[in-house]
Amino acid sequence: MLLLFRRTRTLGAFIAAVVMLNVFVVNIFFDVCVKIGSASYLFFSLLLLGQDLDRLWHFFIGHRSAALRTSPPTSVRFGKRGRIVYRSLGVLLTVVVITSTAFDLASTREYAASQAAVFPYTGVWETTQAARWANGRWQPLTPADSAYPTRAYFQAAQAVLRNTMRRDRFITEPDDSLPEKALLMVARNEANDFAPPRRWVFRAVQPDSLYLAGRWRQDSLKLTLRLNRHLMK
Repeated sequence: MLLLFRRTRTLGAFIAAVVMLNVFVVNIFFDVCVKIGSASYLFFSLLLLGQDLDRLWHFFIGHRSAALRTSPPTSVRFGKRGRIVYRSLGVLLTVVVITSTAFDLASTREYAASQAAVFPYTGVWETTQAARWANGRWQPLTPADSAYPTRAYFQAAQAVLRNTMRRDRFITEPDDSLPEKALLMVARNEANDFAPPRRWVFRAVQPDSLYLAGRWRQDSLKLTLRLNRHLMK
């Protein structure tokens, strides 16, 4: 909102530059795939600040008074015809932005609904029982074991399995052969490299209890999970 008015534009640009610098640095070092967007916002924020660079320098660095920057009225700069064109462009731009935002919101909701259908059990799940296949039989695991995922996170087509020693991210895809009983989990490492998909079988035991069976790294696991509603708030 500060960027919409001349009197507060410099303050808005300064706040936006600080915030987007933080976002851009996080995107760079964590390899988040929205670097171009954050870099564009940072660039335009700095571009707006550049118009007042001399005044900002005098005030913050030189510790001197800085005169206010004044702009002549639109009618003086553009004339009557120019003022009509100027305001018409403003209205047109506003309509385009609102329409584009509405279409983006609708497409985002549609995409979220389609992704939620891949695995409908969204939430934070805690492992209550776990077993690993070894030496020809299922052997129970304890939370101290590195193959014991203490928590599982599912949201739309994203999933995370983690414990104190491991944390793996996955993209979930529907298993066309068993769409209501199994899903494919594609592991991603910290460099966003993808591993071959692995099938995980799931079954809702109760509304707050979930059974999962699949392969995590080198271990074949059977998990019983409980939904933790407190961590979802």
